[in-house]
Amino acid sequence: MAFTDVLDRTAIEVLRGKKVWIPRDSVPVDDSTEYLWSDVLGSEVFDAAGVCLGRVVDMTNYGASDIAVIEDNHGARLDMAFVDVYVDMSFRSTDKRINLLVESSVFAEFWVKP
Repeated sequence: MAFTDVLDRTAIEVLRGKKVWIPRDSVPVDDSTEYLWSDVLGSEVFDAAGVCLGRVVDMTNYGASDIAVIEDNHGARLDMAFVDVYVDMSFRSTDKRINLLVESSVFAEFWVKP
């Protein structure tokens, strides 16, 4: 459904709670200070020692901060707060690489195996 198809306020109710996607180029983003979740999805995540932890497969937010869901090559998943304490926020959307400021051992006990 396109928003042009929504003719009144009640018709939009069917979209409540659903993700709505629009073309990236229609959203003004200052790459030096902002990012879109779609920019992070699919990025490989490397710890401070250069070890690849896995790939970002989802992003969510429960109110405190953005959460990156990282999946390793064996299907194990880690929900990591996507904050500047852990993440080098100078990444660029075109890089598809996220560098962490900490080593992977910080998250060792938080991985959930399939």
